[in-house]
Amino acid sequence: MPTLSQWGMAALALVLAALASRLLRGQGGVLRLAALGLLAGAALLASPWSGQALARPADDVLLDNPAGGTAPLPDHPDFERPFADYMHGYTVRNTTGRPQRIKAVTVTAAHRIMNSHDDTQCTVGQILAPAASCSVVVGRPH
Repeated sequence: MPTLSQWGMAALALVLAALASRLLRGQGGVLRLAALGLLAGAALLASPWSGQALARPADDVLLDNPAGGTAPLPDHPDFERPFADYMHGYTVRNTTGRPQRIKAVTVTAAHRIMNSHDDTQCTVGQILAPAASCSVVVGRPH
């Protein structure tokens, strides 16, 4: 993002003020063109090019090892909100080319698995076909 320091902004303001005073006296086309260019440049430098970049927490748990294994649930900021229900839903996706059987669903001692009332909840013994998914809702007790 292009920016000017405080000294650069002060110099740009002085140049624009000098050009504005000449333009107000009614002098020349070249100065008008230069003033428009500087004004456009100042507007571009002052405009917000992008907002603050924030990392988006992962909502997907990928089963990406064809031989099977453990897929960790990443920590999520929803567990730390002071005025929320301290729960977050994850989508478990089978990204391998073969079916995967869910043998266990466990979380750390600080969290617990919440019952979800939808048909896509991951259950022990469930077989996920390639590219299929199920969901796990994790909560943190108060």
